[in-house]
Amino acid sequence: MITSSKRTARLVLVEDNPGDVGLFRWALDQAHIEYELTVIQDGGAALDLIRQEESSSEPNVPDLVVLDLNLPKANGREILAAMRSAKAFENVPVVIWTSSKAMTDRAQLDMLRVTRYLVKPSELREFATLGVSISELLNDFPRRS
Repeated sequence: MITSSKRTARLVLVEDNPGDVGLFRWALDQAHIEYELTVIQDGGAALDLIRQEESSSEPNVPDLVVLDLNLPKANGREILAAMRSAKAFENVPVVIWTSSKAMTDRAQLDMLRVTRYLVKPSELREFATLGVSISELLNDFPRRS
């Protein structure tokens, strides 16, 4: 659990399903995570964010990115590849959060240094484990200043 003595975690969620966005927020709240969440609803906008921060003299990158694989305009693999080739994002932890259970997806993503691969739960009670996983990751990786 993140205590109030730590600063608010800056998270980016790239997800086009509003229902999943709501459940994601719920999971963070259940884990008592203090967070600032930026939601990006399509892959094109995610690529724009990467380009914008890469060209900035003082990039404001998030502490953690949670990325769906199946998105309009650009898929999660393309976004992750762009992040790993952008100096500003190359070391940002990325969680893939998807309904895909295909092992081929995991192999491709491992090559792009995905931090964790989580399958979207099918039941509400399983969403609470998502918040716990995010909390653990935030504690495992140093926060950006």
